Amino acid sequence: GYNITVNGVEPGNILTEGVKLHRSPAFIKQMEDAVPLGRLGTPADVAGAVFYFASDDGAYITGTSIVVDGGQLLPEGADFKMTPG
Repeated sequence: GYNITVNGVEPGNILTEGVKLHRSPAFIKQMEDAVPLGRLGTPADVAGAVFYFASDDGAYITGTSIVVDGGQLLPEGADFKMTPG
């Protein structure tokens, strides 16, 4: 075989330079409040998933995706807010 794997990364709300430039701090705070981990993702969070798929650790993974969203896809109404400590 060719050892080709096909996977996907599904990012949630990511705090990019474009978001910082085009969205108000109040809007960004509202977005953060909707994430169970309490923050927006970063480009590095998404890159970590991509690097995992591309690494030897991900060599036997194919046909799937990793959701990088801080828990945004958890069932609505569930109280999974993460708190420090």
